[in-house]
Amino acid sequence: MQAMACTNQLWILQLYLDKALNLNGIKQTQADSVISYVGYNPTGNYLAWNFLRKNWSTLYGRYKGSFSAMDRMIRGCTDRFHTQWQYDQVEAFTATIAMEGGEESYWNGAKETIRSNFMWMERNGDNITEWLESVQTRFVPVAMI
Repeated sequence: MQAMACTNQLWILQLYLDKALNLNGIKQTQADSVISYVGYNPTGNYLAWNFLRKNWSTLYGRYKGSFSAMDRMIRGCTDRFHTQWQYDQVEAFTATIAMEGGEESYWNGAKETIRSNFMWMERNGDNITEWLESVQTRFVPVAMI
């Protein structure tokens, strides 16, 4: 299932998400993983995030009793986020949904990860960029030799 989410073709990723939502060829117990796998794919990250928001009421109704499924979907869609804008998107979305009991902990964990990623990028982003640029100039493409 994870390998099927590795494509960089958005239409395939969207089809995969739709099949997970409609349980068309994908078991309910695996559909949450499909959303997570697409979310961890750099090409599919925003696709999965938008899919999660658009279909939240259906997904929430289906998985609200499963801590692991809810956590997997939310983290799969948000773990790669690292900007204030992305944090604000999650904050705005969570303000619009009703949460019962422990559901807030899923989202608080996601927001904490985004904040942590953002702070790491603030501390290290320039150094990493500088290092990558310096390393890049050391290598001459084979075609130029």
